[in-house]
Parts: sequence; structure tokens; C-alpha cells
Amino acid sequence: MNASEKTEYEKILSRMTVIEKQIMGRAGQWKIRNGMPYDEGLHAYVRLCPCCHHLFLAQRVDKKTCSETCKKKRAATLSKANLSKCGENGQMKMLFKAALS
Repeated sequence: MNASEKTEYEKILSRMTVIEKQIMGRAGQWKIRNGMPYDEGLHAYVRLCPCCHHLFLAQRVDKKTCSETCKKKRAATLSKANLSKCGENGQMKMLFKAALS
């Protein structure tokens, strides 16, 4: 089978990691707990990493990234976004003009 003959589903499967395939294989067993999918068999929440866009299992609801590398990338992008809100002298810009009055 040529690469051009692959269906969209096969393309998605080829980009998935082994762990993601195992997580998706258990998708019918997920329950919604605290507004998020929870796998009762693995006792973990199923999350999507905002950096690498891979599925991962998290023991806590507030865990955002799948690894330390993604955590550092996310922190760097957030700090760049926060620096763009600073003025020339390093102080935060006023976001609302109503706050000045």
C-alpha cells in the first residue's frame, strides 16, 4: 500500500505512539469524572498534551503536560506571552483604559 493510498484513519494511527494506541483501545471504558475522561481500569485521567498533542494518562486532574520537556516548552511560551504584555520599562501595561480613571 502506497502512502497516498492510506485512509485518514490509517494516517492518524501511524502518527500515534504505542501508549496512545493502548489508551484509545480502552476508550469505551472511560467514564467522565470532574468533567474529564477517566479510565477506571488504569486509574488515571486521559489528557491531551497542549505542546505535542499526544494523549497521556494523568493521576491528577490539574496535570497539563505529558513530560518535563513539554512542561519546559509550555513555560517558555507562556513567559514569552507574558513578556509581550510588559511596557518599555518592564512594568505591566494596563489592559483596560477604564482602570486608569
